[in-house]
Amino acid sequence: MTSENSHLPKFIATHCLSFATHIFILFLMLNIQVFAQEQKKGEISGIVRSKDGNQTLSGVNVTIKNTVLGTITDVDGRYELKRLPEGKYILAFTLIGYLKKELSIELPPNKSEIADLILEPTTIQTEPVVITASRREQSLQEAPASVSLIHGEELSARNANTIDRVLQYVPGVNITRGQVNVRGSTGYSYGIGTRVLLLLDGMPFLSGDTEEIIWESIPTVAIDRIEVVKGAGSALYGSSALGGVINVITKPVLKEPETYVKAYGGTYSTPAYSTWEWSDNARTLSGLSASRLQKFGDLSLGVGVSRTLDDGFKRNDYWKRWNGWSRVGYTISPYQSVLVSFNFMDQRRGNFLYWKDLDHALEPKDDQLGQGVHSVRWNLTAGYNHFLSNDLYYTVRMSWYRSDWNDNVPSINYPEGSSSISDNVLLETQVNYQMSDHHYLTGGLLGSFNRVDAMKIFGTHNVRGGAA
Repeated sequence: MTSENSHLPKFIATHCLSFATHIFILFLMLNIQVFAQEQKKGEISGIVRSKDGNQTLSGVNVTIKNTVLGTITDVDGRYELKRLPEGKYILAFTLIGYLKKELSIELPPNKSEIADLILEPTTIQTEPVVITASRREQSLQEAPASVSLIHGEELSARNANTIDRVLQYVPGVNITRGQVNVRGSTGYSYGIGTRVLLLLDGMPFLSGDTEEIIWESIPTVAIDRIEVVKGAGSALYGSSALGGVINVITKPVLKEPETYVKAYGGTYSTPAYSTWEWSDNARTLSGLSASRLQKFGDLSLGVGVSRTLDDGFKRNDYWKRWNGWSRVGYTISPYQSVLVSFNFMDQRRGNFLYWKDLDHALEPKDDQLGQGVHSVRWNLTAGYNHFLSNDLYYTVRMSWYRSDWNDNVPSINYPEGSSSISDNVLLETQVNYQMSDHHYLTGGLLGSFNRVDAMKIFGTHNVRGGAA
């Protein structure tokens, strides 16, 4: 390792520490400001009912426009929005099967207002809200590109261990051996990326060495929905989005605590031809996932873990994987919030490159037996949102993706195998300004640092970049 590379961990740690220090100072100053105004807080509460029969409605999304605040109604149709400074607010009420309705409320200082509402049923479902197409919230009908949505319920219904198992059902999306292309934008480019950008809560989630998408790094138990933009997103997301954008959005922490536990198991059937049978033992697969989401006032916490085991129906095509994730969010004020999340994966899998021959289609070549890959990958993200006015808001986000893998797959020059360690650090700020009802201005700056240490494959490289 060169002397320059020996300072890389220190370089990364120093810059991340500097970023964290600035966030902490900003966080402290904002809390001092909020504490000084604490005595002027009020609240808005009420009951949402249906026009038919005047019955109360549970699960209604109640959000305050141009703020970070929101909640849902409980089983009695009640909602509460607390710690609100004086001012004028616009509440938006949405529920599938009912017309969206907005309510304007003037809140005096240190007062409580009651805002009951009646929603009208409709045969037209509420239009989904997406954020990926224009890097801001908008209804699906307003999106300037073709967007497909996959909800977390579909991941669970299909028992998908990785999100690529569900993406293959999206029209226009093709996946071959983990390589994705959207509407034929790229061909099969194994090991060098496909110019389709994967985002995790709006931040790039590509490995630092090959710019590949590592599907198994994202635990499906943490996913709320997936937005797929079918078309070039280079203007907003850079050249990595030339073939499209896939944005994975994690579950929000709602008012009521949520505990999720899932277990499954199964066996593979015998091969179609007796000559393909290579084992007398049953090939099994199993998994166990658990998560917990809960709010404590303005603090929201989420944590989850999953374990998946799969013997595979092909010889030496097994995997054993641990996934973990956590997220911590804090609402500083109605106009400011911070969110920190962490994902982790530890995986061991076999290596099945190609079959032995026609009579042994489920077995690899003899020299592939025993080959495997061990990978450890984690991702740390932090974000800060601030609404300066009804027309202007900005976000500051940081992401650090570490990938560390090694295998025992021999090559001509390296018979003992190869390995790679890479870091991909991004710092981004974005500003959105609504100039009129139909005109928006979006801008931002992005700085990146990429380090790769893979002497046997890619060499050792450091890359710094920026974009506006």
